Amino acid sequence: MRVLRADSGDAGRWNEYVDHHPAACVYHEFEWGPLFKQVYGFQSFYLMALRGHEVAGVLPSVMLSSPAFGRILVSMPYFGHGGMLVDDELVARAITREAATIARDRGAKYIELRDLDEHDVGWYERREKANMVLSLPETAEDLFRFKHLKKKAR
Repeated sequence: MRVLRADSGDAGRWNEYVDHHPAACVYHEFEWGPLFKQVYGFQSFYLMALRGHEVAGVLPSVMLSSPAFGRILVSMPYFGHGGMLVDDELVARAITREAATIARDRGAKYIELRDLDEHDVGWYERREKANMVLSLPETAEDLFRFKHLKKKAR
């Protein structure tokens, strides 16, 4: 197995893996990395694990930098989830080793993985953030009649 830093030439197979992974969401799509660069000037590191020629895992991440917090490698900033998608824990460990190398080489204080799944990679974990998931109604018409959430809910 090898872990590489995916580029635009890898976008198709990245997104194909994401499209078929049961824990994936829209924030895992490859196109977020170039968007963060274009809009905010943030450098992204999209890590892709390969077994032979088959994708076995992905980790989208973005380097944030601020005077208050310093440099932080985050997957994915501004969203509650969009972290690592992997076939198994061996892949998770390989991808997080590469993420740690990137963070160390670029002077990041820490790495923040916004995963919905827990992974046994030997890192300290904090679980203060919560994601709440609500099933959507079957039709658009039912959605417009959906009154359970107040206007300030997000």
